[in-house]
Amino acid sequence: MFWLVRQLSIRFWTLFYYACSPFWCVSIGRGCRFQGWINIPQKGGRIVIGSRVHFAYGVSLTVIPGATLVIENDVYVGRGVVISAHKLVTLCEHSMLAEYVCIHDNNHQISDSSQPIASRPFVSEACVVGKNVWLGAGVKLVKGASVGDCSVVGAGAVVTKALPANGIFVGIPAREVERSALTELD
Repeated sequence: MFWLVRQLSIRFWTLFYYACSPFWCVSIGRGCRFQGWINIPQKGGRIVIGSRVHFAYGVSLTVIPGATLVIENDVYVGRGVVISAHKLVTLCEHSMLAEYVCIHDNNHQISDSSQPIASRPFVSEACVVGKNVWLGAGVKLVKGASVGDCSVVGAGAVVTKALPANGIFVGIPAREVERSALTELD
């Protein structure tokens, strides 16, 4: 019985997002699945979702006016993932974001000490997650960070810079511990 209720819920939310996406400046490809409500607190930016993308429940996508979020084909976005785009965030094909991953291409400007931090303007720099990448539970990507193709970032790591392709990365800040056996997918 639970399985049937879960399947009906997924069908409901999937139909809901396909129907409502034009009102939120969202483009959705074919074969996507939504397990539940996706919070989009700031609308006005552009969200492009490829085909066969799967969203678990509790995902939050903040895309301010003038910003873009691109999620390419065959991406899995886990439960509780938070993505904040003030410029550009790209999730490339076949990537997988485990639960509670946070990606922020922005931060408050901290050089001006004459104002409270919350009142300072944002500074932004694009974040890119390469093809066939796995971000483990609780991984954080900050402004300007990227992960190269065919890489794995271990649970709880904080990515603060561009990480090369074909690596396994852990820690705070994320550092390479070995080469990845992942390969490019066609």
